[in-house]
Amino acid sequence: MADGPHQLPIIYRTARRVYRDLLAVGAMTLAPGVGLPLIVLVAMGHRIVIVNGSPHLVHYTLAGIGALAAAGLAAILSGLLFLVAGSRVVLDHIGGRPVSATRALWAILRRPHSFLLLAVQFGVAFTALVGAALWLSVTVRSVIPGLILLLGVGIFLLLPAMTAWATLADRVPPLRTVEKLFSRDYGGAVWMTALGFAGLPGLVQLGLFWASVELPAPAGAPIVDAVRMIASVLLAPVQAATLACCYAYLRQAGQKDPLPEAAPVQDPGVAENRRRAARWPIALVLACALLPGLLYGSYAAGNPLGLVSVLDDEIGVIGFHERAATTQVLFDPAGRPVVFRASGYPELIFCDDAACTGRRTTELREYFDIHPGVAMAADGSLAVAGWTHKPGWRRELETFSCRPDGCARRSGSPLRVAKDAELEVRAAAVATRNGIVIASIAPDPDDRDGRNGRNALVELTTCPEITCAHPATVRLGRLLSDVTDVTVDERTLAVTASPDGRPIVAYADRYTQKTTLAICDSAACAHPVTRTFDPAQWRQGAWSWGPLRVQVAVRPDGRPVIVRNDPHDLSTTIVVCRDRMCSGTPRAARVTEVVALGTPGLTLDPRGRLLLVGYDRVYPLVSILACEDDACTSRSTARLVPAYGFGYFDLATGPDGRPRLLWYGRLGPAGADAYHLLTCVDARCSA
Repeated sequence: MADGPHQLPIIYRTARRVYRDLLAVGAMTLAPGVGLPLIVLVAMGHRIVIVNGSPHLVHYTLAGIGALAAAGLAAILSGLLFLVAGSRVVLDHIGGRPVSATRALWAILRRPHSFLLLAVQFGVAFTALVGAALWLSVTVRSVIPGLILLLGVGIFLLLPAMTAWATLADRVPPLRTVEKLFSRDYGGAVWMTALGFAGLPGLVQLGLFWASVELPAPAGAPIVDAVRMIASVLLAPVQAATLACCYAYLRQAGQKDPLPEAAPVQDPGVAENRRRAARWPIALVLACALLPGLLYGSYAAGNPLGLVSVLDDEIGVIGFHERAATTQVLFDPAGRPVVFRASGYPELIFCDDAACTGRRTTELREYFDIHPGVAMAADGSLAVAGWTHKPGWRRELETFSCRPDGCARRSGSPLRVAKDAELEVRAAAVATRNGIVIASIAPDPDDRDGRNGRNALVELTTCPEITCAHPATVRLGRLLSDVTDVTVDERTLAVTASPDGRPIVAYADRYTQKTTLAICDSAACAHPVTRTFDPAQWRQGAWSWGPLRVQVAVRPDGRPVIVRNDPHDLSTTIVVCRDRMCSGTPRAARVTEVVALGTPGLTLDPRGRLLLVGYDRVYPLVSILACEDDACTSRSTARLVPAYGFGYFDLATGPDGRPRLLWYGRLGPAGADAYHLLTCVDARCSA
């Protein structure tokens, strides 16, 4: 045989000549091994969710992890078994003996102890290498030394040592024989295994990985994963031929040290071994080789089981000393998500497309203790209305405008001034056909109740333009002001607009534990109608200091819906009005299936039914609750993704009808917490 550097063409020619037989070995070993994890995934049913096109176990249990681990181990062993049996086919071809895929595989299976012993030895070596790399990375606090160790030892030791699988196929002691073979031409062994065994398959897999990044999600990822599975089976014959040719080359490279003689592979006296065995039909071989990849693609991309399918995009992290901030999801006129994070100096993330595959981040250099009002203006800018700090315990309500290239103050004079105020102020905003509407709460400077504390005024300001040069303000009501903590959700004021442009405001009183709904009769809100809802049970304790958030939404027919949490038991109360003016006794529902810091995220599906998203009450999961009727007496839940860490939620439905969920945490027990933008592939997140 030729010298080591010239072996690559010989390897490819050899693989081409016995490719059909090698593929037949793959159909008997690789196809079942690759298909077994898919069988386990299908058996788990809805405990699996599709995240970014790939299956994820939504809830970690010992049985589920054990089943997946066993399937993965079986897939690895099937790959190693293919290398041994495939090497036997190539060695038979090189030695001029009859080639038979079935006989080659059967010869290995008759000696399982040798195969399993070598598999254990390689497993221990690989585990020790990975452990040493991790220890080194942790010790020096950098992944680079560990990566260098992993690649160096892997390329220059473990990779050429894979020749031991070919020696096992030749029925000689694997490790002792490989040690002697390396003494003949170690450089040639490294060259051949690096180029033939890892080079071509590695380049193909890298190309497919690049394709998965470029293809649109979520359909692109499962399709590419299926193609990668098919490619791994179709390229495996080249890897088996590489090991066998490398072994044959090293065996003939020199005669310094005698090698153990290979045991005969044919049983003497058996007539059928002297004849050329019948070859598998090429159609059957290809079908068996392609079947696991095609089935996986159908499972993940076609989703015949109706599994929950979402896109999860990490959009940012917080500093070591920062706290998880309250957040809000909006959409620009083109339907692209815009994320607002009220982390002291607010951060705004403008997505480049509906899937947020690219984004630009800007910062508003104005400090807000409490989440400001945020609305998307008609010109595509983000309008922010918040209470700014001024000297002398003074707060001023001002407006700002933000775009991807930066933010600017827009209001000339403050819309409202609060003296001797710190954390008693609130603001909320919504964009209507008549401009930006801003609801605000601030202490009343002319009124003080000596027995119960200071009163606050609830006002509504309409700005025809973002500069708010000619605001129109009306008073909606009053309540006892409360001093809150910046570490909890304090969005006790919310505002939205009806389909005909009428502002609708909701706010909660911590002391009376009542929720008030103010419904404007027109866009000018000259004669608002006020409805107050008493709590089902008055509670002390957490109502005074726990996270409290009020949300209001309007159904397509104009009926308001209020959602607020109970800080005492983390339950959520839904108040559903019977008509547009919320006359009569509204229907109420108490939700305990999902919990959050504050209320769960709220949005409506195209039919006006409520969707709530939060943490599962029992397991570390993000779950979505979908109401099946107007009063939410009938509802269903679906587990979306594993969720570790704890933060705030926000939920909004885009112009394309798909909900976007903003949450904070991580997908697994390990790793760092981050902000995640989750996009459902259907209008109700498969709930």
